[in-house]
Amino acid sequence: MISSERGYLENEDPFFSNRINEAKKQNKKIDYEKVKNLFLRHIIDGVEFYDKLATETLGRSPKHIILLHDKDATVLFIEDLVHELQKRGWTFVDAAEAAKDPLYSMKPKNVMSTYGILAQVVYEKNGSFKPYYDFDHLKIDLDSTLGLKSKK
Repeated sequence: MISSERGYLENEDPFFSNRINEAKKQNKKIDYEKVKNLFLRHIIDGVEFYDKLATETLGRSPKHIILLHDKDATVLFIEDLVHELQKRGWTFVDAAEAAKDPLYSMKPKNVMSTYGILAQVVYEKNGSFKPYYDFDHLKIDLDSTLGLKSKK
């Protein structure tokens, strides 16, 4: 787990790994540089989306927690991700420090928890929440990059 001074990441990092492994099973030639660029763009877009959402909803940018899974894509690209976030001005703190942020003591009444505490707070305030990405579009982009046939 990586904690950041500025943003919560909701992401699909395990999905990237699952599709990479499917490409390996099918003996596809994997252009890891292209996959990395898609992975980084996807995660960074999430960082920017959630940071903006937090600022709009809470009136501030809290210390957010990034949950990343110990899966192929994340392990392959973690150094690049950290470097890119730092390059964009993000700083990192440990999870215990980030968890002290008042965001994490909020107790929304709804059960819309798939996208994390911030999404629950937004849902409670606005009655709706839409994630920053279209999963079908992400799947098509990743499968195309890996030479896989996409199924909706």
